[in-house]
Amino acid sequence: MRLQKLYILISLCLTIFQLTNCHSPRREVLDPEITMAKAVLEAYKDSLSQNPNAVIDTLSKTRSRLTDSLMFYKLSNALAKTYFYGNQLDSSFTINQLVINFYERQLGRSEVKELAYDAYNSRGVLLTQINKRDSAIVCFLKAYKLMRETRQVDQLPHVCINLADCYQLKGDFTSASYYYRKALTVSDSLQMSKKYNLSILSGIAKLYHELENFDLAEAYYKQANELLDGHSDHEKFFFATAYGNYNYATKQYDKALEQFRQSLQIAKRSTRTISLGIAAGNIGEVFLLKEQPDSARYYLDLATQYFGDLSTHTSLQFYMNGLYASLALLENNLPEAERLLMRPFDASQIQPQYQYFHHKRLHEFYLRKKDFRKAYQYYTQTVIYDDSLRNIKTRNNIAEIDSRYRQDTILIRKDMQIALTESRASQWQNIAIFSIIFLFLAVAFVIGIIFYRRKLREFRYQKQVATINGLRMEIVRNRLSPHFVFNALNTIMPTLENYKELQEPFRLLIQLLRNNLQASEQMAIPLKNEIILVKDYLKLRTLKESTDFSIDWQIGENVPMETLVPSMSIQIPVENAVKYAFTSQSIVPCIRIQIDLQHNSLSIVIEDNGVGLNTISNINDKRGTGSGLKMLYRTIEILNTKNNEKMQFTIQNRRDTNPSEEGTRVTLIVPLGYKFEL
Repeated sequence: MRLQKLYILISLCLTIFQLTNCHSPRREVLDPEITMAKAVLEAYKDSLSQNPNAVIDTLSKTRSRLTDSLMFYKLSNALAKTYFYGNQLDSSFTINQLVINFYERQLGRSEVKELAYDAYNSRGVLLTQINKRDSAIVCFLKAYKLMRETRQVDQLPHVCINLADCYQLKGDFTSASYYYRKALTVSDSLQMSKKYNLSILSGIAKLYHELENFDLAEAYYKQANELLDGHSDHEKFFFATAYGNYNYATKQYDKALEQFRQSLQIAKRSTRTISLGIAAGNIGEVFLLKEQPDSARYYLDLATQYFGDLSTHTSLQFYMNGLYASLALLENNLPEAERLLMRPFDASQIQPQYQYFHHKRLHEFYLRKKDFRKAYQYYTQTVIYDDSLRNIKTRNNIAEIDSRYRQDTILIRKDMQIALTESRASQWQNIAIFSIIFLFLAVAFVIGIIFYRRKLREFRYQKQVATINGLRMEIVRNRLSPHFVFNALNTIMPTLENYKELQEPFRLLIQLLRNNLQASEQMAIPLKNEIILVKDYLKLRTLKESTDFSIDWQIGENVPMETLVPSMSIQIPVENAVKYAFTSQSIVPCIRIQIDLQHNSLSIVIEDNGVGLNTISNINDKRGTGSGLKMLYRTIEILNTKNNEKMQFTIQNRRDTNPSEEGTRVTLIVPLGYKFEL
């Protein structure tokens, strides 16, 4: 997940701190101090974010020469904004509250209202900065009301953008869409498109990106891209970061990297180190997906440096830990990945999409550790979060479409001029009826999608079963058509009466082929039949050539021999050990087959003291070294979905558990009463 929410918050704060010229209809005394204050205010109104410390010093000195007058509070309002740009939030809050208190004492004066709407707008920005979004929305609505009362309609698009951004941060996409479109309508009506439309179109594009309506998002991003010239750096930063996130979401990583690098260059021209952190963090995340760990680490470390004290913020710290965990997994540094992923966190402070990626990383981590039980648990959690997030996005899409359907340009203009008449109330009633019908159809559509996904899961399951059956048939074919072979051997057996030394090998071969064919056609066979199959194979192998390895059978007295086990589950590992475990340099080769009853489960352990697993061949498929083991593993994997108690099948180097031991250990744990049914 990218730094989208934090990015919108900072961009909102950067775009809305603009000075507004307040022209009082009352004649003020033009004494030298006030004249100088006006000159200072005019000179520095476009420089608040360039060199905030110098501006703070000048405004403070000028303000100290004035008394409790309107100009004093205009300078105070500008000073509060400058403190914000200088990252001095406490001072900004204090002075902003001073301006609001002045307004509350002078409620009747129109020129004070003009100052107040700017102060409430600034208050909303400050509250947004500390994640008090509900309070911020209240302040923005007060500013919106004061603007309409004082007829300062040229500032209406500005406050509508602020409201839309704040609602989008809250996840209320319906309200966000409403205010973005209202801002677009007002700016077009006032012929102020060049001033506001870049921010509006970028915001709408970001909204549709969040809703995963990528076609509409792409269309609005292209419109916004044509308006970049002549706009401020923070507006360009907003666009570059948002468009980069869009390309990231649509897996166009090279385009995303290009946009994020542009945002980093733009951020370097400002004094906001948090913008640098956002840009560097986004670049690092793209390099993670491109599997370039060195570049990823460089930019993630750079982002951490830029964030500074903000890196201790709960959600930001959780996000950065997740990126470093992904980097550790990419570098196959499992201890570091475990350290980062196991850090405790307050789930109530973390957004669901971040928790989704956290569980996804844990799933990958436990897969690499070969702890398939935990890997499956986190995979299940990932699916639950994914379904939940998709349901939320589906509901938001429906609500946004409904809201867009009900936003008619003519009604918005009339809403700005006069109250609704009785006839318009009737029109809205009809629209409401159509909206209910539309919502009903949308709900039916969502239900249809749910059933479709359920059918799709069933289809995938049947496909897995077909794959297992196909593997079984392939094994049967690969065994040279045993039906034909042992029938042919039965035919020639009578001719071998004069060759006594050949009768026993041929008899064993026919019996082995018959038992092997029967086993390959069954999902499970009794343990005693599997043991007979293995012993026949080993006996035939001994007759075929002299062997210098020994077989050590250790079967517990209380082992129920009728217990069902997966067919060929002992024969395949034993055959692999006979073929590949030993070399000419092996000392006292031995294969041990240990069968015990442990905790209401049948335990089968097949060990050899040979060369061990081939590490290279296991990188791509840790489930086995050949088609037989793959078939056995996948069969167990599917059967486990039908049983509460899971069958366990593992293959490991004995050296992993005891450095003094050599060879391979294959372990199969079959719970008693296990159901071999698909």
